[in-house]
Amino acid sequence: MNNISRRLSTLALGFSLSLSSKAAKNLSEHVEALSSYLGCEGFKDLVWSEIYRGYPTLRASTKSDLEESITSVLNSRLSHFGQSVDKDQLISNVKGLVKILAKDMSKALNLQTLEEQQGALAALELGDRSSLARNNLQERIEQSFSKILASSASLGVECKNSRDEAEIKNLMAPYIGSLANKDVVSGAYKTFATLYQSCKVLDLVPVKAGDANVQGISIVGEHPAGGKVRIVKDAALVARTHHYLKNVPSYGSGCFNVKSSPLIYDFGGKPYASSDSNSTLNFFENGGSGSAALGTDCSGLVFSALASVGLKFKSSTALKAVGVMGISASMMKDPTANGLDCLAPVSFSRTSNLLAGDIIAITGHVVLVDSIGADPFGISRISRSTDCTTSNLPTSRFDFTILQSSPIKNGIGVDRISIVDYLALSSSFKSGLQSYAIKACKAKFGQTASSPSSLAIVRHKGTASCLAPKPIVLDREECVASCTR
Repeated sequence: MNNISRRLSTLALGFSLSLSSKAAKNLSEHVEALSSYLGCEGFKDLVWSEIYRGYPTLRASTKSDLEESITSVLNSRLSHFGQSVDKDQLISNVKGLVKILAKDMSKALNLQTLEEQQGALAALELGDRSSLARNNLQERIEQSFSKILASSASLGVECKNSRDEAEIKNLMAPYIGSLANKDVVSGAYKTFATLYQSCKVLDLVPVKAGDANVQGISIVGEHPAGGKVRIVKDAALVARTHHYLKNVPSYGSGCFNVKSSPLIYDFGGKPYASSDSNSTLNFFENGGSGSAALGTDCSGLVFSALASVGLKFKSSTALKAVGVMGISASMMKDPTANGLDCLAPVSFSRTSNLLAGDIIAITGHVVLVDSIGADPFGISRISRSTDCTTSNLPTSRFDFTILQSSPIKNGIGVDRISIVDYLALSSSFKSGLQSYAIKACKAKFGQTASSPSSLAIVRHKGTASCLAPKPIVLDREECVASCTR
């Protein structure tokens, strides 16, 4: 039984059992933890972390058991306040919040599996409003948190969990020091090398449009969220024909043998991460949200690249490995609307437009700019603003390279490719990038142009509140610690 099947079987078993004495104890333990966070400075982060940890138990319990447990625990926890409206309101609001996250969310979003549900939790914590249903849930969650915080303050509830509160404070503290080792490109190359367990891949030329396809990968179905489900049919054949694997002669002691278990493009797939605050991002264990193959999708790669150097997506939320389950290309395409306030749309000027480390996103795909030429949008030859047109700015003149995880070349997965070669294989970015080329061209002459709605170029702010005190560790990153970039 594969990893996904084991997880789904465990979830189904949990749902089928009645609330046994062990289940009742587990439920009580999670509710006790939630109760202890009332009055804590890091209340929101603590609650989200506990919801992740206790989600299978909270989800499997009946509504009445859940409400009874919360009422009992909170009445005991707040007994010294006697009878008061604020106390009753606080208990009611806690029950409402837990109900939204443990019960209403999966129904509102029609989520069937544990992986889908945990991914939605991670997305909602980050601020996902990418659909009407998610926006409505977000409003309810924010209102519940606000009411709980107000009632707690009115009563003067004191934090009873100083250990976990200190841990969250540590996770939230801004990074103090140089940003030099925390930039996006460094994280991108670190992730790229770790995923292939080789420094050598950093020196290989980018994939070309005319390169032969990878062989040994088969499409076996459709993912519930759209996209193709791919598996490795013949690992040896993949290793012989894969642009990066065929050029890696061997692996060091203790490193993962990627040739034996190739990582390919996995629609919906993410590196494995647990709810633990010290969890790594593990590309070599199936995260359960994609197919049975090892690999990652585009947003999983971008999240990992930033997280691996301690770059947060949301200033008010601690950087957690489990966040990889909730990030999506559509969220990064419109970061302001989806709570990702550490990302901001780029501003072009007379002297600056696209930069290495920028993120380019459309609904359905996101990439990182890993290197740029002297004239990334081909505008140097334009001598007057009236010539800033699509016909005068062909994509064939673009000069930058992207790092992505994509299905090109029959599912190659993580790759580096020039934008010209990429557009020869996929036209999804073309019109949006042409609009940005016009925007860059106009800026050269001190004029402005509107950004396209189909595509967005965003940049990490790098401000103190957007820097975590420590990066998320990539599993087996020590195998490529000698890489220099």
